[in-house]
Amino acid sequence: MTYAEKLRDPRWQRKRLEALDNAGWRCSGCRDKTSTLYVHHNFYVRGREPWEYSVEELTVACDPCHSRFDALRAELTEWLALVEPFAMEELLGFVKALACRSVNEYQAVAFHSLEEAKAFVLGSRAAVALRDVAELLHEHCDTLSLARLNRTFERSFLAFGESVYRPDEEAP
Repeated sequence: MTYAEKLRDPRWQRKRLEALDNAGWRCSGCRDKTSTLYVHHNFYVRGREPWEYSVEELTVACDPCHSRFDALRAELTEWLALVEPFAMEELLGFVKALACRSVNEYQAVAFHSLEEAKAFVLGSRAAVALRDVAELLHEHCDTLSLARLNRTFERSFLAFGESVYRPDEEAP
C-alpha cells in the first residue's frame, strides 16, 4: 500500500478527525479556523502506520503554518548538525524541558545522565523566561517594537541567568 493509499484508509481518517476535534478545528499555529487544515505528523517512526500515532504526536496546521513548521524543522536540523556530539546530552535535557507542558509530563521524563538532568533544569527555567516573552508577544503583537522585544528578552534572560545553579556554588 502506498503512503497516499494509507492516508485514504479509514483508520487514518478516524485518527485525522480525532486530531482535528482535539485542536478545536483550528490551526495550532495561527489559530485560524477558516483555512483548509492539515494533520501533520510531528515525526515518523520506521514501520509505524500513519494511524498508529497518538493525537499528541500530530499537529493540526493550515498551509502557511505547515510550510513554516517544515522550514523551521529544516533549519533546526541544520543547526543540530553543528552541535558537538558531547553536547548532545545537555541539548537533549534542555529540549525535554522545553517540550514539557505540564507537571505530569515532567514526572514522565527519564534521564540518561547527570548532564542531561542538569540541562533539563536549565531548560525548565529558560522555558519559563521564553513563555513570559511569548505572552508579551501574544498580548502586544500589533504595538510591540523590536527594541522593546529585545529589552524584554534581555531582562528575561538576565533574570534566568541569575537563577541558574552554578557548579562552583553551594546548592540551595
